[in-house]
Amino acid sequence: MVHLIFIRGASAVGKTTITKEVLLRLKKEYHLDCAYICEDDFRKQMQFKYKAKDLKAHQNSVELIKTIVLKLLQLDHYDLIFIEGQFRYKSILRKYEQFITDNGFSSVIFQLDLDLNEMKERDLTLRNTKSKDIEEVKKDIDFLVPKTAIIIKTKKPVAESVQEILNKLMIKKIVKN
Repeated sequence: MVHLIFIRGASAVGKTTITKEVLLRLKKEYHLDCAYICEDDFRKQMQFKYKAKDLKAHQNSVELIKTIVLKLLQLDHYDLIFIEGQFRYKSILRKYEQFITDNGFSSVIFQLDLDLNEMKERDLTLRNTKSKDIEEVKKDIDFLVPKTAIIIKTKKPVAESVQEILNKLMIKKIVKN
């Protein structure tokens, strides 16, 4: 059975950096077959007619990602499929929950968290985007924390956050030593 691993959080919290490092470790150390889907690619880069925060862009992304997950599983075997993104709206989370239930998948949600000022600093320093909506996105995400979400504080070094995620996956017996 495939496990869907959701990495959720606002901009500049470390989602992409941490997810890619987790994937690398899972491949090298645990020899797991994983796939990676970045919701931002579907929400912002494929749908230029919408603004990144438009609910319609988020809804379309869910449908595209669901199709891709099913197609990946038709084409090959995957132990874990990571889906990384904001997932800031309740209706979007519900669509994913229904997809998981309908297909008998198991899932884990990791919510990455960081102080707003640190996020703004990272955004400016590392990404040079000066994102104006970081505060609004963080507020939406913090307001809607799924009951089953595992909170990962990302102020610590990346390697520590990566190890924390790996440990949680082991505790849930999704990854075995």
